[in-house]
Amino acid sequence: MFSVAACVGDQSRVNGLPPRGMDLDREVTDGVDRFDATTVGWAGDDEAVHDHVVRQPAEAVLSREDQRLEAWAEAEDGTVRGSEVTALSDRPLGLRAHVIGDDAEAEFEAWGALDSKMTSPHRSLDIDTPLGGAEVVAWRQMEFEGEFDLPTGTETLSGSCYFQRVCFDMPLLPWKWVWALFPDGTSFSLLMPFLGPHVFRRGYGFSSSNRLERLTIPFDRRRSGTGGRTTATSSSTG
Repeated sequence: MFSVAACVGDQSRVNGLPPRGMDLDREVTDGVDRFDATTVGWAGDDEAVHDHVVRQPAEAVLSREDQRLEAWAEAEDGTVRGSEVTALSDRPLGLRAHVIGDDAEAEFEAWGALDSKMTSPHRSLDIDTPLGGAEVVAWRQMEFEGEFDLPTGTETLSGSCYFQRVCFDMPLLPWKWVWALFPDGTSFSLLMPFLGPHVFRRGYGFSSSNRLERLTIPFDRRRSGTGGRTTATSSSTG
């Protein structure tokens, strides 16, 4: 999983790195926006999750005309670390990504069928309150293909992937996220922000107590599924 993260203020940290808060009053010139950001990445296999395979702060450049977001940093030896995401020109909608870290490099393309909510980008979460809000644009079922040089080795991989843009104007809450694809082509996705003792958890382990693990207060449940071209969505609170 790869992400480009940015924050406002001097108290937020990204993956344990010192804060690089962006300026809300910055100028956007000729459709080009520049701000501080951090590229982070994780890699998982059957044995473990590898943290911080990419962990690079840099100045990000977002160009509307070029349809590109890049955040590269050059070291003293001339090597670069960071990421770049551009729009595909040979598909109705898709992206090409290149990510480089100390322990990983990936270069791949991703696209969707655009025939349902699951296979098209759409606003899956939109919360606006006097105390803050959240907005998520999700593309829950895409296809990808590319080269991945990870701690487990170098491979050419293809399959299904997930893309999202997340904006929070509130303290970050833990959430349960389920994304499942089945052999018959159907899929299921669930996002549930919650409060519970899990806010004190570090790492990827689970509690030895099932009762403690299930002790949560959900704020919102949003689930989506698709079977062929049929999509069903529902949400509830409480």
